[in-house]
Amino acid sequence: IFEKVYFFTWEKKSLDSEEAIIKAINDEMRNVIDIGQLSAIKEVNVASAAYLFNIWLLHNKISFQWFEEADGRLSQPEPIMNDDHRIFPLRYELAKKNGMYSGENPYITKKWIKFDAQVPGFHDSKAVNFDVVEEMRLLSKEDQERLLRFFDAQSSLQLQGEKNAFMMTQHFSNLNILSYVDHILCYQLTADYYLDGYTSYYKWHPSDLMPYPSFIENVQMIDGQFPAELMTLIVNKPFEIGASI
Repeated sequence: IFEKVYFFTWEKKSLDSEEAIIKAINDEMRNVIDIGQLSAIKEVNVASAAYLFNIWLLHNKISFQWFEEADGRLSQPEPIMNDDHRIFPLRYELAKKNGMYSGENPYITKKWIKFDAQVPGFHDSKAVNFDVVEEMRLLSKEDQERLLRFFDAQSSLQLQGEKNAFMMTQHFSNLNILSYVDHILCYQLTADYYLDGYTSYYKWHPSDLMPYPSFIENVQMIDGQFPAELMTLIVNKPFEIGASI
């Protein structure tokens, strides 16, 4: 899909100031591309705009298009803000100061969002509607298959029987929202209370690593850590029930 892909590692470094962030990114960027080259790129698109690359873009006065991190997050950013505040307080403060959660920054040219996932009465003059599931349906079969390969997702999922449930997990223990034990108990209780008698197909959150079949019965794991929207291209018939926590 891309001619070149650069992978940077500054997000994992111990950075204690905005100056340290800019220096770390500049040091790595210098090895592959300079600011002059980046400024010449016609279109810069940014997803998960609260991350450090975007702080660097603003520092260098480079405009970009803003994609909301998940459906509805432009008008309801609090869950993402709370996680960032807990995990990386400095990045949270810089992102908040620069309007990265709301997209309120003069260097943001457009905001690509899903309109019908926003709160009632929402309006934003820079917003453009982008429904990723609908856009995927419009792709050719060949391009849908390329998309699945890009995310290393399985090409199909054959459901067995009639009582099938789809569970989308969250990475509660990884984010320190729940302890490891409480995470297990939360999913066991949900499975026992709501999904008894179903064969449950668990779709890992891309950052979730929990071994659900080891502590819950009748669980089939869906291979891969791809976005859940791709399930609309993979599953062969509707699930009887959908679940998440």
